[in-house]
Amino acid sequence: MVAQGWTCVAEPGRRVIAQAQATGTQALPWQNMEAFLRACMDLAQGDLRQRTRGTRTIHDRGGLDAALGLARLGRGPEPDVACLALFARPILLAPPWPDLFEHDADRRHGLDAALAEYDHIQSWLHRHAVPYLNVPRLPVIDRVAWMTRQVWTDAAG
Repeated sequence: MVAQGWTCVAEPGRRVIAQAQATGTQALPWQNMEAFLRACMDLAQGDLRQRTRGTRTIHDRGGLDAALGLARLGRGPEPDVACLALFARPILLAPPWPDLFEHDADRRHGLDAALAEYDHIQSWLHRHAVPYLNVPRLPVIDRVAWMTRQVWTDAAG
């Protein structure tokens, strides 16, 4: 998407894991899920503060995911819809496609956990009448074009 003029903000979870491993903290999802999710929320909030107004920006995951994760753990309230004020509508959700889902050193959870998290996020958006669309499974270039058509107008930013 960078080639099409978008600023892409990397997934907070992977950045938190890298930082925790580099510094030896316990903010790893397989060691302390609450600390991990709180660190993800902090990082996502910092990403929003650094956002350049008027740019095409896409966040790969973010604070909503982490806040909903904390609520599922019983470690925090459900987020308020106001937390989405800076985002374009509709919110775009990419399902965890089974044939693309891969484990790696930083993604240790299984497809079932990814699907449950996705369902939880989608249910929250639906329950709070937040417009969202599921990203279709298309070739990457077509998916980028689809996403651009859904959210970008000259007035967005």
